Amino acid sequence: MPRVVEELLRRWLSAPQVEVGERAGRVLGDLLDVDCELPPPSHLPSLTASEVVKRRAPGQGRIWRRIFHDKELFGLVLSLAKGVDPSPTPEGKQVTLTERQLSLAQGRILRILPRLAALNIVEVGISQFPDLTGSPETGLLQLAALHMVDKSDTLMHLNLIDFFETLLSVMRVVEHSHRTMGILKDLVRQATKDDNLLKNALRSLPDRTVPEESEALRTFIRDVLA
Repeated sequence: MPRVVEELLRRWLSAPQVEVGERAGRVLGDLLDVDCELPPPSHLPSLTASEVVKRRAPGQGRIWRRIFHDKELFGLVLSLAKGVDPSPTPEGKQVTLTERQLSLAQGRILRILPRLAALNIVEVGISQFPDLTGSPETGLLQLAALHMVDKSDTLMHLNLIDFFETLLSVMRVVEHSHRTMGILKDLVRQATKDDNLLKNALRSLPDRTVPEESEALRTFIRDVLA
């Protein structure tokens, strides 16, 4: 199992072919959905490129623990997000991703995270390995949303804005506790602090949403930004 999961993660993030990355991302997302230990969400809007699969019962959480509680596999994801495959080649060298591969890898992480956050935001919003992330309260979610993207790259900045729009749209309709809402609010507060383009995009998101959901989304975004 560890080897299979490792290769799935590697193909998902390092494959230069767009279709390979998309398929691997769908497989990974579906596996984590079925495996999620929390009760299935009652309703979620469809997500472009990452539609949530409704499971009928909670899973066992084995794959979640394999990825987020295994230092080697979690470190692999973080390393690939920075453009380096830490596994040595037969010559003993590390593999560095091309600039295009790095952009694809970061985009793939941003696309899957709203789905994973809707399933279990605590698992992606904290870290079992603070020596890798800098803090127990900094998980893959915060690393990707706050530190991974070079905002001087216009395309990646737009991808980041799309990520936050999708994240808030999805998180509006899942059940919240004080802790989960706190993770979301803190993330958005940090992200919008010096990014007026993102803040304005989030404020205008309800105007670009179907009428029957716009007011509820507006209220939710106002609460998150408060």
